[in-house]
Amino acid sequence: MKTIATTLLLTLSTLNANATKYVRSWSDLEDANLGIALERTYSSHSLTNGSFGFGWCSELDTTIESTRDGRLKLKNCLNDSETVFSPQATTTTLALANSRREKKADRSPAFSPRVGAFFSSENGEQVDFKKGIYTQYRFGSPFRKFDQTGRLIEWRAANGIVHRVKRNVYGHPVFWSTNRGARVSIQADANTGRITSINIPGRGTLRYQYVGENLVYIAQPGGLEFNILYDDLHNLTQISSTEGFLESVRYDKLRDEVLSVEKRVVAKDLQ
Repeated sequence: MKTIATTLLLTLSTLNANATKYVRSWSDLEDANLGIALERTYSSHSLTNGSFGFGWCSELDTTIESTRDGRLKLKNCLNDSETVFSPQATTTTLALANSRREKKADRSPAFSPRVGAFFSSENGEQVDFKKGIYTQYRFGSPFRKFDQTGRLIEWRAANGIVHRVKRNVYGHPVFWSTNRGARVSIQADANTGRITSINIPGRGTLRYQYVGENLVYIAQPGGLEFNILYDDLHNLTQISSTEGFLESVRYDKLRDEVLSVEKRVVAKDLQ
């Protein structure tokens, strides 16, 4: 038996026509029967410093907040967008188009609950605030719910499964469940709120480690491990696994653009 290392170099033009940023998604947890799935997405242009460190987004990082002019702003870092809901029937979806060159995390003003209904004439969505809960409606049905501090506590996935997150007094997630019976426990750092472990009954524990603001290590229950490297601007430069997967990224740091992505996979030859 021997191993063969195959290398694929993807230049900017072959990634996609608009690939000025590096985006990669990973699924840590997926159970079709129970309807639970955890996907982390990294973007080299993201300013989110959320549940999995700088640049990483998950559904858990979707938030809603009040603006100084009396509107609501829903932040969805997974698609790098913000939707502003107004008391009138108007909305504006804003691309996050700052230069990001200094890679400083977004610092939002203190959250202040807004009572009443907020509308979107553009897409038919609405947000209501009642009894300390913000509810986002899509096509007339509840789609997401946020607590009075603007943190996500419930959402309905595309397959109709309802996910619920219980948070502690600091806003950190402690349990995640679905209406199909799934229930996992979550541990987060008491100071940063970054998730350090997720325990799945009967399947084991996912573990995450950080250096500063960066996620640098993931261990899955089956023994698979990932190590991640970054440059001084939080750009992910390399991710490798114990199975032989290696992906390296080069950047033009002045222009904040991706130059190339190199993938290397070690495959087994049984001949």
